[in-house]
Formats: sequence, structure tokens, C-alpha cells
Amino acid sequence: MESGVIDLRRRSAPGLLISAPILWGLTVVVLVAAVRGEVHGGLTARVVAGVLGGCLGLLALLVSQALFELRRPLRLLIDHEGIRLDTGRRRPAFRLVWTEIAAVSLRVSDRRRRISAQTYIRWLDRRPERTPIVVALELHPADAEAVRRHPELRTAWRLGGEQCWLFVVWAGPGDPPPVAPLVQRWRPDLWRGEHSASILPHSR
Repeated sequence: MESGVIDLRRRSAPGLLISAPILWGLTVVVLVAAVRGEVHGGLTARVVAGVLGGCLGLLALLVSQALFELRRPLRLLIDHEGIRLDTGRRRPAFRLVWTEIAAVSLRVSDRRRRISAQTYIRWLDRRPERTPIVVALELHPADAEAVRRHPELRTAWRLGGEQCWLFVVWAGPGDPPPVAPLVQRWRPDLWRGEHSASILPHSR
């Protein structure tokens, strides 16, 4: 991995890779059967089959779209200039220089994992570290002017309860992205650590 770059894409998606062709195949089979009248039960059964085929097709489309999105770059870059999010487009999703940031931290929604660790029984349960977590990057602005300079981050500002910009950077099993060592490399004075809390602002 390139120094200062965190790949936020999920490393693999076996479930999506398997389910996409199955869903498309079922969609074709059901729709063809409905069109050709190969469904027992008359017109009503054909309509039901057509609706079912349409639903399967929509689901297959969503799964295919998710696979397409997984192929696109999604990288968090932390360097001497600041922090930015690259989504593969011409311009980064956001770019914040260090002078616009007062503090950096990670909010980890791991309640289910903590409960799993307390109740884990070997051979019967999934290991606690395999329980999914949601991780959000918290970027506290240096001042109100920094907030005004970045209207593109309005959604992240609202998600952070208008106290910080909040970006969900990971959802799934495993450890939080290695944000800490990169921030500490360039601006250790800004790092505030990781804390356990809900991603929802009102549940802090």
C-alpha cells in the first residue's frame, strides 16, 4: 500500500460475486416463464410471476451496482498537506488542510462486538472479531470559517451533529482503518484517539 493511503474498499465480496449471476439467472427464468405462459394458474399466476421477476431483476441490478462500486477507488489520503478522500473522480470528495482541522478521532460503533465478547462460547458462536463494526472518521473544524469554506461537506456536518464532520469509513468485520499512525506521523497534536459510540449523533 502506498504510504499515507488507506484503501477503504472491502477487500472481497464473495457473497456479491456469487449472488449476482444467480439473481440474473432467476430473473431471466421467471420472466421468460411468465411471458411464454409456462406458469400454471392462468393470467393471475403470469402477472405474479412477472412481478416476482421484476423484483428479482431490481435486486440483481442493485447487487451488480454494488459490485461496480467496489471496483471504484475509495482511498483516504493523509499526508503533509492534510486529509482528503479520493473516489476515482477528477476532484476528491473532500480535501481539508491541517490548518482547517482542530482534532481528528475515530468513532467506533461496536456495541454488538462488545456484547459478543462477553457472551462468546468457543465452538458455538462466531468469534467476536468477526462481528461487524461501523467506523466513522471525526474531523473537528478549526473554526466556523472552515465550515463555511466546505459546503460540499454539509451532509457530513449534519451527521456529526454540527460539532464535527463525520464520515463512515468502514462497515464490516476486522479492525478500524489505520488512521491513527498516519495522523500521528504528520500532526500528532491533533489526534484524539478512538472511542466507542453510536454513529447517530443523538446517541453519543
